[in-house]
Amino acid sequence: MKKILIILTTLVISISCTKKQTGDNDVIIAYTIEDDSLRHAINKFIPQIKDSALIPVLEITPKDIYVYYKIYGENNAFALMKIPDLFFAKADGRIIAVTYGEKPENYYDNPDFSIKEEYGWSVLKDIFPEQYTLYKQGKTIETPQYIRPVLSLDYRYGICRGSKYIKEVR
Repeated sequence: MKKILIILTTLVISISCTKKQTGDNDVIIAYTIEDDSLRHAINKFIPQIKDSALIPVLEITPKDIYVYYKIYGENNAFALMKIPDLFFAKADGRIIAVTYGEKPENYYDNPDFSIKEEYGWSVLKDIFPEQYTLYKQGKTIETPQYIRPVLSLDYRYGICRGSKYIKEVR
C-alpha cells in the first residue's frame, strides 16, 4: 500500500510540474462573438469573400441606440495590422478580425490603441503564411485600391433592423 501511495504521489507531482507543450499554432483568442444573428450574418457572408479574402473583418460602430456593423474580407495582413483598435474574436471556430468605434480621418496616423505586432502576427501567420515570411524578412506589401463587397448591418436595441450589400473602395 505504501509503495502505491509513493508511486501515485510521484506521478501526481511529475504531471503537475511538467510544462504543457503547445504547438506553434496555439494562439489565445480571448473574445467570442455570441450574438446568433451576427454569427449567422458572418457565416452567410463568408462564401462571398472566400475567393478574394483570407480573413473576415468586423467593424463595430456604436452611435446612440444603434450599432452599425460592416463585414468584409481582407487579403493583406500588413493592411490589417495597420487598423487601429484591432483585436481578434472567434465565431463558430473561425478567427475574425474586429475593430471597434468610429475613427476620425487622421486616426490611422495616431491611434489611441494598436495591436502588439508580435501578437498580431502570431494570429495571422497561419492565415497569411507567405506574408508572414515577408514580415520575417523585413519586407512588406501594399495592396492597390480595389472595390470590395461589404455587408452592412444596422442594429437597434440589439435587434437587426436592416442589412444591405454595398461595394466599397479599399
